[in-house]
Amino acid sequence: TFWPRFALVDEDVGGCGYLVETMVTLNSGTHVKPSKEAASRPAAKSFAKKADTNSDGFLDDSELMALTKGPVNNEAPRSLEELKSFHDVDKDGRVSLQEVEESWVMFAEAA
Repeated sequence: TFWPRFALVDEDVGGCGYLVETMVTLNSGTHVKPSKEAASRPAAKSFAKKADTNSDGFLDDSELMALTKGPVNNEAPRSLEELKSFHDVDKDGRVSLQEVEESWVMFAEAA
């Protein structure tokens, strides 16, 4: 489920959909359209693939930082460590495209 990701964030995120969306979209300012999995999966795959500029199936620190657009909704961008902790559900120390896709789809379904 989506909630284990929040256990990795040292902040109360209740009622803060914009904060969650910022984490899901890696500080990029991208909007996730609320939808069911079948409709959101293509957008999730496209977003993750574009972020993976070296096409290795993972997002390294430079790829994560390249997405940051600055403050979103007057909030400071989430830190690199927060983003990695949020997405690295299997705790292997890397953010896979699959983990980013799953975050997107879960948020789209919950929104």
